[in-house]
Amino acid sequence: MPFNASPATDDSPFFYNDERGPPSALSSLFYGVLFLTSLFLFVAWLSLEHSLKYCEKFGSTEIATRKLGPSSILLYFLLLGVAFMLVEVALVQKFILFLGQPTLAFTVVLVSLLVGSGTGSFLSDRFETESVVRRLASVLFFVGVLLAIFAVSLPFVFEKFLGQNIIARTLISVCMLYPLGFSMGIPFPTGLKISKQTFKRDVGWMWGMNGMASVLGSVLAVIVAVSSGFTLALVLGAGSYLLAGFVLTRPQRLFKGKKF
Repeated sequence: MPFNASPATDDSPFFYNDERGPPSALSSLFYGVLFLTSLFLFVAWLSLEHSLKYCEKFGSTEIATRKLGPSSILLYFLLLGVAFMLVEVALVQKFILFLGQPTLAFTVVLVSLLVGSGTGSFLSDRFETESVVRRLASVLFFVGVLLAIFAVSLPFVFEKFLGQNIIARTLISVCMLYPLGFSMGIPFPTGLKISKQTFKRDVGWMWGMNGMASVLGSVLAVIVAVSSGFTLALVLGAGSYLLAGFVLTRPQRLFKGKKF
Protein backbone atom coordinates (compact mmCIF):
# COMPACT_ATOMS: atom_id res chain seq x y z
CA MET A 1 0.00 0.00 0.00
CA PRO A 2 1.40 3.47 -0.90
CA PHE A 3 2.83 5.48 1.98
CA ASN A 4 0.85 8.57 3.04
CA ALA A 5 3.20 11.50 3.61
CA SER A 6 0.60 14.29 3.47
CA PRO A 7 0.60 16.67 6.47
CA ALA A 8 -2.12 16.56 9.12
CA THR A 9 -4.66 19.41 9.08
CA ASP A 10 -7.32 20.69 11.46
CA ASP A 11 -9.96 19.06 9.26
CA SER A 12 -8.13 15.72 9.19
CA PRO A 13 -5.73 15.59 12.19
CA PHE A 14 -4.73 11.94 11.78
CA PHE A 15 -0.96 12.40 11.84
CA TYR A 16 -0.44 8.76 12.74
CA ASN A 17 -2.16 7.41 9.62
CA ASP A 18 0.56 6.49 7.15
CA GLU A 19 -1.78 4.63 4.78
CA ARG A 20 -3.53 6.23 1.85
CA GLY A 21 -7.21 6.05 2.57
CA PRO A 22 -8.66 4.54 5.74
CA PRO A 23 -6.61 2.05 7.79
CA SER A 24 -7.17 -1.57 6.79
CA ALA A 25 -8.52 -2.49 10.24
CA LEU A 26 -11.12 0.28 10.01
CA SER A 27 -12.11 -0.84 6.51
CA SER A 28 -12.63 -4.39 7.75
CA LEU A 29 -14.83 -3.11 10.57
CA PHE A 30 -16.86 -1.05 8.11
CA TYR A 31 -17.47 -3.99 5.77
CA GLY A 32 -18.50 -6.15 8.71
CA VAL A 33 -21.01 -3.58 9.96
CA LEU A 34 -22.23 -2.99 6.40
CA PHE A 35 -22.88 -6.72 5.99
CA LEU A 36 -24.84 -6.92 9.25
CA THR A 37 -26.84 -3.81 8.37
CA SER A 38 -27.66 -5.19 4.92
CA LEU A 39 -28.73 -8.50 6.44
CA PHE A 40 -30.96 -6.72 8.94
CA LEU A 41 -32.40 -4.57 6.15
CA PHE A 42 -33.28 -7.63 4.09
CA VAL A 43 -34.97 -9.45 6.98
CA ALA A 44 -36.89 -6.29 7.96
CA TRP A 45 -38.00 -5.79 4.36
CA LEU A 46 -39.35 -9.35 4.20
CA SER A 47 -41.28 -8.82 7.43
CA LEU A 48 -42.81 -5.53 6.27
CA GLU A 49 -43.73 -6.98 2.88
CA HIS A 50 -45.52 -9.82 4.65
CA SER A 51 -47.43 -7.35 6.83
CA LEU A 52 -48.37 -5.25 3.81
CA LYS A 53 -49.71 -8.24 1.88
CA TYR A 54 -51.71 -9.26 4.94
CA CYS A 55 -53.28 -5.79 5.14
CA GLU A 56 -54.07 -5.78 1.42
CA LYS A 57 -55.60 -9.26 1.61
CA PHE A 58 -57.94 -8.45 4.49
CA GLY A 59 -58.65 -4.86 3.41
CA SER A 60 -57.26 -3.08 6.44
CA THR A 61 -58.60 0.46 6.78
CA GLU A 62 -55.45 1.56 8.58
CA ILE A 63 -53.48 1.84 5.34
CA ALA A 64 -53.07 5.46 4.38
CA THR A 65 -53.75 6.95 0.97
CA ARG A 66 -50.19 8.25 0.67
CA LYS A 67 -47.80 5.81 2.26
CA LEU A 68 -44.22 4.73 2.44
CA GLY A 69 -43.69 1.21 1.17
CA PRO A 70 -41.36 -1.22 2.97
CA SER A 71 -38.31 -0.22 0.93
CA SER A 72 -38.91 3.51 1.36
CA ILE A 73 -39.67 3.46 5.07
CA LEU A 74 -36.61 1.33 5.87
CA LEU A 75 -34.40 3.50 3.67
CA TYR A 76 -35.77 6.56 5.45
CA PHE A 77 -34.77 5.29 8.91
CA LEU A 78 -31.45 4.04 7.55
CA LEU A 79 -30.63 7.52 6.24
CA LEU A 80 -31.65 9.16 9.52
CA GLY A 81 -29.34 6.93 11.56
CA VAL A 82 -26.36 7.39 9.25
CA ALA A 83 -26.92 11.15 8.94
CA PHE A 84 -27.18 11.80 12.68
CA MET A 85 -23.91 10.02 13.43
CA LEU A 86 -22.06 11.66 10.52
CA VAL A 87 -23.10 15.06 11.84
CA GLU A 88 -22.43 14.32 15.50
CA VAL A 89 -18.93 12.89 14.98
CA ALA A 90 -17.94 15.71 12.61
CA LEU A 91 -19.21 18.46 14.91
CA VAL A 92 -17.43 17.08 17.97
CA GLN A 93 -14.12 17.24 16.15
CA LYS A 94 -14.75 20.68 14.68
CA PHE A 95 -15.72 22.22 18.02
CA ILE A 96 -12.54 20.92 19.63
CA LEU A 97 -10.76 23.62 17.63
CA PHE A 98 -13.12 26.27 18.99
CA LEU A 99 -13.45 25.17 22.62
CA GLY A 100 -9.86 24.01 23.01
CA GLN A 101 -10.50 20.88 25.08
CA PRO A 102 -11.71 17.53 23.67
CA THR A 103 -13.72 16.67 26.80
CA LEU A 104 -15.46 20.05 26.85
CA ALA A 105 -16.19 19.91 23.12
CA PHE A 106 -17.64 16.41 23.42
CA THR A 107 -19.83 17.45 26.34
CA VAL A 108 -21.08 20.69 24.80
CA VAL A 109 -21.82 19.19 21.39
CA LEU A 110 -23.43 16.03 22.73
CA VAL A 111 -25.56 17.78 25.37
CA SER A 112 -26.66 20.54 22.98
CA LEU A 113 -27.63 18.13 20.23
CA LEU A 114 -29.34 15.60 22.51
CA VAL A 115 -31.27 18.16 24.57
CA GLY A 116 -32.26 19.93 21.36
CA SER A 117 -33.26 16.62 19.77
CA GLY A 118 -35.28 15.68 22.83
CA THR A 119 -37.14 18.97 22.73
CA GLY A 120 -37.79 18.64 19.00
CA SER A 121 -39.01 15.07 19.44
CA PHE A 122 -41.37 16.13 22.25
CA LEU A 123 -42.89 18.99 20.26
CA SER A 124 -43.09 17.04 16.99
CA ASP A 125 -46.28 15.41 18.24
CA ARG A 126 -48.03 18.71 17.53
CA PHE A 127 -47.73 18.16 13.78
CA GLU A 128 -51.21 17.88 12.36
CA THR A 129 -51.96 14.47 10.88
CA GLU A 130 -53.27 15.91 7.63
CA SER A 131 -50.04 17.71 6.79
CA VAL A 132 -47.40 15.65 8.60
CA VAL A 133 -45.64 14.41 5.46
CA ARG A 134 -45.32 17.87 3.96
CA ARG A 135 -44.14 19.41 7.23
CA LEU A 136 -41.64 16.63 7.87
CA ALA A 137 -40.20 16.98 4.38
CA SER A 138 -39.76 20.70 5.01
CA VAL A 139 -37.88 19.98 8.24
CA LEU A 140 -35.58 17.49 6.50
CA PHE A 141 -34.74 19.92 3.72
CA PHE A 142 -34.18 22.66 6.30
CA VAL A 143 -31.76 20.46 8.27
CA GLY A 144 -29.87 19.56 5.11
CA VAL A 145 -29.49 23.20 4.08
CA LEU A 146 -28.55 24.26 7.62
CA LEU A 147 -25.81 21.63 7.80
CA ALA A 148 -24.45 22.74 4.44
CA ILE A 149 -24.28 26.29 5.82
CA PHE A 150 -22.49 24.96 8.91
CA ALA A 151 -19.90 23.22 6.74
CA VAL A 152 -19.10 26.47 4.94
CA SER A 153 -19.44 29.00 7.75
CA LEU A 154 -17.95 27.30 10.83
CA PRO A 155 -14.33 28.26 10.05
CA PHE A 156 -15.31 31.93 9.75
CA VAL A 157 -17.39 31.86 12.96
CA PHE A 158 -14.57 30.18 14.87
CA GLU A 159 -12.04 32.70 13.61
CA LYS A 160 -14.23 35.63 14.62
CA PHE A 161 -14.97 34.47 18.18
CA LEU A 162 -11.85 32.47 19.02
CA GLY A 163 -10.50 35.34 21.12
CA GLN A 164 -13.46 35.24 23.53
CA ASN A 165 -13.18 33.57 26.94
CA ILE A 166 -14.22 29.95 27.40
CA ILE A 167 -17.64 30.81 28.87
CA ALA A 168 -18.54 33.01 25.90
CA ARG A 169 -17.34 30.39 23.43
CA THR A 170 -19.36 27.72 25.21
CA LEU A 171 -22.52 29.83 25.08
CA ILE A 172 -21.94 30.61 21.41
CA SER A 173 -21.53 26.89 20.73
CA VAL A 174 -24.77 26.02 22.53
CA CYS A 175 -26.67 28.77 20.67
CA MET A 176 -25.45 27.34 17.38
CA LEU A 177 -26.00 23.67 18.17
CA TYR A 178 -29.29 23.67 20.06
CA PRO A 179 -31.46 24.82 17.10
CA LEU A 180 -29.73 22.28 14.90
CA GLY A 181 -30.39 19.53 17.43
CA PHE A 182 -34.01 20.66 17.75
CA SER A 183 -34.54 20.25 14.01
CA MET A 184 -32.68 16.93 13.92
CA GLY A 185 -34.92 15.55 16.67
CA ILE A 186 -38.14 15.91 14.68
CA PRO A 187 -37.69 13.41 11.79
CA PHE A 188 -37.39 10.19 13.81
CA PRO A 189 -40.55 10.32 15.98
CA THR A 190 -42.54 11.87 13.13
CA GLY A 191 -41.35 9.09 10.83
CA LEU A 192 -42.58 6.57 13.39
CA LYS A 193 -45.94 8.35 13.42
CA ILE A 194 -46.19 8.00 9.65
CA SER A 195 -45.04 4.37 9.59
CA LYS A 196 -47.66 3.42 12.20
CA GLN A 197 -50.36 4.30 9.68
CA THR A 198 -49.39 1.19 7.70
CA PHE A 199 -47.05 -0.88 9.85
CA LYS A 200 -48.53 -0.47 13.32
CA ARG A 201 -47.31 -3.88 14.48
CA ASP A 202 -43.85 -3.57 12.90
CA VAL A 203 -42.55 -0.35 14.42
CA GLY A 204 -39.79 -2.31 16.16
CA TRP A 205 -38.15 -2.86 12.78
CA MET A 206 -37.90 0.92 12.32
CA TRP A 207 -36.16 1.29 15.68
CA GLY A 208 -33.82 -1.56 14.84
CA MET A 209 -33.02 -0.15 11.38
CA ASN A 210 -32.19 3.23 12.86
CA GLY A 211 -29.98 1.64 15.51
CA MET A 212 -28.05 -0.44 12.98
CA ALA A 213 -27.64 2.62 10.77
CA SER A 214 -26.24 4.61 13.70
CA VAL A 215 -23.46 2.06 14.14
CA LEU A 216 -22.78 2.12 10.41
CA GLY A 217 -22.81 5.93 10.39
CA SER A 218 -20.30 6.22 13.22
CA VAL A 219 -17.79 3.98 11.43
CA LEU A 220 -18.46 5.72 8.11
CA ALA A 221 -17.85 9.11 9.71
CA VAL A 222 -14.37 8.09 10.84
CA ILE A 223 -13.53 6.55 7.47
CA VAL A 224 -14.60 9.69 5.61
CA ALA A 225 -12.72 11.90 8.07
CA VAL A 226 -9.50 9.90 7.75
CA SER A 227 -9.75 9.83 3.97
CA SER A 228 -11.05 13.32 3.17
CA GLY A 229 -11.69 15.30 6.36
CA PHE A 230 -14.53 16.02 8.78
CA THR A 231 -16.03 18.71 6.54
CA LEU A 232 -16.90 16.08 3.96
CA ALA A 233 -18.49 13.95 6.70
CA LEU A 234 -20.67 16.94 7.62
CA VAL A 235 -21.60 17.48 3.97
CA LEU A 236 -22.51 13.81 3.60
CA GLY A 237 -24.71 14.13 6.68
CA ALA A 238 -26.47 17.09 5.05
CA GLY A 239 -26.91 15.09 1.86
CA SER A 240 -28.38 12.16 3.80
CA TYR A 241 -31.05 14.40 5.34
CA LEU A 242 -31.89 15.85 1.92
CA LEU A 243 -32.11 12.34 0.48
CA ALA A 244 -34.41 11.30 3.33
CA GLY A 245 -36.67 14.21 2.39
CA PHE A 246 -36.70 13.03 -1.22
CA VAL A 247 -37.57 9.48 -0.15
CA LEU A 248 -40.44 10.86 1.91
CA THR A 249 -41.94 12.99 -0.86
CA ARG A 250 -41.49 10.85 -3.95
CA PRO A 251 -44.70 9.37 -5.43
CA GLN A 252 -46.02 6.43 -3.43
CA ARG A 253 -48.45 3.65 -4.07
CA LEU A 254 -52.08 4.55 -3.45
CA PHE A 255 -54.36 2.72 -1.07
CA LYS A 256 -57.82 3.40 0.14
CA GLY A 257 -58.11 4.99 3.53
CA LYS A 258 -57.53 8.24 5.33
CA LYS A 259 -55.06 10.83 4.13
CA PHE A 260 -52.11 12.16 6.08
